[in-house]
Amino acid sequence: MRLLKDFDEDNDSYVITLENISMDIPLSGDNWGRISGHVAIKTINFEFKMRNVDGQHNKTRCVNILKNISTSEEFLFQMRTSLNDIYFLADVYHDKDWDIYNDRLFEISLSEYLGFPIGFTEQGMQQNCIASMER
Repeated sequence: MRLLKDFDEDNDSYVITLENISMDIPLSGDNWGRISGHVAIKTINFEFKMRNVDGQHNKTRCVNILKNISTSEEFLFQMRTSLNDIYFLADVYHDKDWDIYNDRLFEISLSEYLGFPIGFTEQGMQQNCIASMER
């Protein structure tokens, strides 16, 4: 798994990308399209908007942590510990249509893999091959 960083400090936007993920997640079939089987995860983009972080101390802490992360393992560790209270949006790139939306097992399995909770955003934000998720 490879980690990429893209920081747009003018817009207070920080994106951490985990790519080259080789993961198959089971689907329970309780999703929008009643799809079962497995879905392959390829890449996850985590976007942190500092305007959503309360207090200057928390913003500074979050930015410093994100800027100093150098590996995917370190990022996942920080997400479980120091950044466990920070809101983010995530685009999860996969190999199915958008109608895996709301699959309970997908959310549970991805959360277990990452080591922190993550869930679907609203239906209108879903796209084919990209699950819109958040914490």
